[in-house]
Amino acid sequence: MKILVGLILVVGIGYGAMHYGGLLSFDPAQQGRDAKAAIKPGMSWKKVVSATTEPTECRFYVIQKKNIDGNEIEVTKPSAFTSFDGDNLANRLADESLPAGFEFLYKYTADVQFLVKFDSAGDVEYIADAPTMKDLLDM
Repeated sequence: MKILVGLILVVGIGYGAMHYGGLLSFDPAQQGRDAKAAIKPGMSWKKVVSATTEPTECRFYVIQKKNIDGNEIEVTKPSAFTSFDGDNLANRLADESLPAGFEFLYKYTADVQFLVKFDSAGDVEYIADAPTMKDLLDM
């Protein structure tokens, strides 16, 4: 009988802690939608990070010159995603070594993922949904 009362007490305390601690109402999809809504064009990358969280990954855009039919054309391409490093990003922006800008990838759930594209000054150009596995399977 004492074991049953003890078990009920432990379960009740655990439930209360989870309920009042906010663990039962945790919704990462809603958190992602709220973060996306908080980002506006023109915001600096530091304001985006403080309004949301640090991004999952970051990638830089590079400008390549190609010779097509005797004409030299500049093509902007994204590099591979790397882990976010705020100090490296700040240094590269200070050195003006990101003429084509950069992009953050935010992943909250398998369905709620988005990209934030920044210009060479570090200000938001646009926010777009990232392709998810669900999008790829729907094709």
